[in-house]
Amino acid sequence: MREVTLRVVAVASMPLFAVAVFAVVGALAGRSTVDRDGWQTRVLYVGFVSAFAAAFVAATGLDLSVAVEWWYPALALLGALAYRVDTRLWAWWSGEQIRGGGRSLAWLAPSLVAPVPEEVLYRAGLDVVSETVGPVGFVAVSAVLFGLAHLPRGRNEVVLKTIDGVLYATVYALTGSVVAPVLAHFGYNVAFAWFVSDRRRSTRGVGER
Repeated sequence: MREVTLRVVAVASMPLFAVAVFAVVGALAGRSTVDRDGWQTRVLYVGFVSAFAAAFVAATGLDLSVAVEWWYPALALLGALAYRVDTRLWAWWSGEQIRGGGRSLAWLAPSLVAPVPEEVLYRAGLDVVSETVGPVGFVAVSAVLFGLAHLPRGRNEVVLKTIDGVLYATVYALTGSVVAPVLAHFGYNVAFAWFVSDRRRSTRGVGER
């Protein structure tokens, strides 16, 4: 039980540490905050969450399963479909028409790296929860923490990312391999990258993390 609590607390604290790091970086740069949609913030976030995940693995001795089945690539398509659903839900909730925009590949690159450390933390890192609350409890805890990590982006984003977290956690619970949710998450972010890199006139779309 103690290990379960420590892992949940560690993963839950990651977004708080990220906010603190962003605040320090913003202060050093002479700004009160860091632009949450800027390229530098995205690179900073991916660097921070990657370092946090590496430290988490080292501290817990986490055994990462890298088993791959022939059908796992199909999970990327499932993730892409989830992004499509998110976009429709966002438009419905916000009442805004969401269009693609002309984002550069450099701006999008961090989005394609983030799934690995995030899935290591929110899925493989919280797998131990299943031992006490079962697979359904694991899915709930993993999804809620993943959703709450997106609180700075607003209430709707928390709801959407919690729903996405249910998908990723279920995929992990069914396969037992962190590769599976990474591929689903990667598919989601690729769909996001394709959408916002379209050359049509841009309005803000659904966030990718």
